[in-house]
Amino acid sequence: MIAETPAPAADALRSFAPSKAEGLPRRDAIALTLIMLTHGVGQTLIFAILPAVARDLGIADQAVSLIYVLPAIAWSFMTTWWGRHSDRRGRRIVILTGIVGFMLSQLMFAGAALLGYAGWIGAGTLWALILLSRLVYSGLSSGSLPASQAYIVSRVSPAERATALGRLTASWNLGNLLGPAVIGLLTALGVLTPLFATAALALVIWAWVRGCLRSEGPVAGATPAGRLSPLDARLRSSMLIALCGSFAQASLLQTLGFYLMDHLGVATAEVPRAVGFALMFSAISTLLAQTVFVQSLRPMPRTLEILGAGINAVAFLGLILADRLFVIWIATALCGFGYGLLRLGNVAGASHAVRGDEQGAVAGLNSAMWSAGYIIAPLAAMSLHQIDPRLPYIAAMLGTALALTAAKGRKEALAQA
Repeated sequence: MIAETPAPAADALRSFAPSKAEGLPRRDAIALTLIMLTHGVGQTLIFAILPAVARDLGIADQAVSLIYVLPAIAWSFMTTWWGRHSDRRGRRIVILTGIVGFMLSQLMFAGAALLGYAGWIGAGTLWALILLSRLVYSGLSSGSLPASQAYIVSRVSPAERATALGRLTASWNLGNLLGPAVIGLLTALGVLTPLFATAALALVIWAWVRGCLRSEGPVAGATPAGRLSPLDARLRSSMLIALCGSFAQASLLQTLGFYLMDHLGVATAEVPRAVGFALMFSAISTLLAQTVFVQSLRPMPRTLEILGAGINAVAFLGLILADRLFVIWIATALCGFGYGLLRLGNVAGASHAVRGDEQGAVAGLNSAMWSAGYIIAPLAAMSLHQIDPRLPYIAAMLGTALALTAAKGRKEALAQA
């Protein structure tokens, strides 16, 4: 019996292939998976390489934080614009533009760092060039996710929407997991080698996707006036849930290392390892939630939101009460599982609430709300941490409880597209 049961990891990888019942061609699914995988790997590279480059070349820690925050703000604005643009101009052109933006940003970052290491530019100029590279990424690549989501929604049945979108978001998470392996293998050839390698990979994927994804014109019925608001009666609950979930997840990522030092007394030298394990367990849990769990049970979006918010609330309670490192690891794994369910249910539920000509717009708006927490958390969560290390997680728990209330209080939306 044990021999006949597939391993969870194998299940997760197999689940990226579309079922025969879905209307999304296999080659399209593979193309979109590779795009999200590349973005996921690239995100991990930036978080890993930027601190080292900054310390080596004299960029202040406070200046580094702006390299994270300012592009996040730009992403929130641009992802909504690209989502609406994909409704009017088609998904394919936005997806291809996103790949170009990724490739350019990696090359700009690596090129600026090379100039810095060569001594041709100072720390201030280097900071400006790296910030510009990240703004290029936010400006051009923020449309990749909403356009890909809308591309899928237009080609699968409402019943298959959550599972198909689950594969897409899980691809990004798989990239986050593979990122450390890429770093470990390629940094032996130089700290900037992974950036050049992923830029080359993006060029190959761009050429393949250009010949793979079908060309399409504007979505039928889409108009330049097709702007959606977070206060739209159809979307208010979904947007509130996204904002609460985003803030909770961002608060965890922003404060975990400080929490281990200030609450558990973990030695500074041990913090990177402890946080690394916590984030690895969280990422694996998210991947399993969005693939194995969702593919097997195929719950409705509202059910996913309720389960995800409830699990997250329990997980943050565990973080608040934790007095051992292994408890922190268990709690962060639960956070990852709950986050995976909550975000997937939220994305699918929002897509059900609007018409077919608004799918790009709602995907962009949803992506912006899920980015908003990463703008709020650096200030709010760290300010709370200064008062008491547990306060950010108390706030996150209350936020997920609010998300749970909002999910339970609304009816399951019937797909309009």
